[in-house]
Amino acid sequence: MIQLHRKATRVVRIIRNLLIDLRYGGYLGVNLHPRDILRRADTKNRLLYAYNSDDEALQQVFRNRIKPNDVLVDVGCGRGRVLNWWLYSGYRNRMIGLELDAETAEQTRRRLKAYENVSIITGNAVDHLPPEGTIFYLYNPFDPPIIDMFLDRMKTICAKNPQVTILYYSCKFIDVFRADPDWDIEVETLVDSSNSPFPPLAIITLKPDANMA
Repeated sequence: MIQLHRKATRVVRIIRNLLIDLRYGGYLGVNLHPRDILRRADTKNRLLYAYNSDDEALQQVFRNRIKPNDVLVDVGCGRGRVLNWWLYSGYRNRMIGLELDAETAEQTRRRLKAYENVSIITGNAVDHLPPEGTIFYLYNPFDPPIIDMFLDRMKTICAKNPQVTILYYSCKFIDVFRADPDWDIEVETLVDSSNSPFPPLAIITLKPDANMA
């Protein structure tokens, strides 16, 4: 019965994500084969879901964290599912998506062109991190060598604006952040409505006494 409830919960979430996609210009696809979407929760891939940035997970990631004057940045926005979710949730903040792949970036830009508060920047995210950003969302866009460069760039941004927060969801390489003593890191465990785990979320801010030398 518990397994059936979990499967039913996942199906409901998939449908909800699909409806959000359709509202903002079209279905964006899933990341798993359909047979994996309903797989047993105790398998080795239990943390994988059909959508990397699932509606129910994003509710927890951003709950009580976004203020009206925040500039929201999706680092590695891909096809724009997180941008969709911000719009769907009623946020009117300036939103910036960073995407390396030119074709994907252009598709996302065209799809969301009706929203004047949304902009898509094409290119290497580390080279294009907007200094006006205040909330930076990541879903594992980089491997460790790039994370080191990302951290150096983010230190400059955070030093000028201590309100900046990095939300690193599915924080596979959090040890790279932990190796740098200048960052405050809090890791939260997220669970879905069937009490199955989502990937963990790291909330990262620059320490007030960080060494900027």
